[in-house]
Amino acid sequence: MVDKYRPVFQTALADLFFDDFRVVARSLPAIVMGAMAEEGVREGVENERSRSDVPVIEWKQLESEISALDPLARIWILESVVRERLRDEEREGRS
Repeated sequence: MVDKYRPVFQTALADLFFDDFRVVARSLPAIVMGAMAEEGVREGVENERSRSDVPVIEWKQLESEISALDPLARIWILESVVRERLRDEEREGRS
C-alpha cells in the first residue's frame, strides 16, 4: 500500500516521526484525507503521479483501504515513510 500511494503518505505524514505512532494508529485515515483536502496538495500529488504515468487515485477507495487497516499496519506505514525520509535526508547531507 505504501508503494501504491507513496506521494500521498509522504505528504500527509511529512511532519510526523516515529513517536507519533499512537496518533497514526488511531487517526491515519483522517490525517491522510485531511492533508489531501488542503488547497493544492491533492493537485500536487495527482500531478506527480500523472508525470510518472501512474493511474489516477480513487480517493474514496484510498480512504476505505486506509480505514480497513489495523493499527499495526498503520504504524508500519508511518515507520516506512519516516525511515525513507530520514534516509533521503542523510543522502542529501552527504552530497
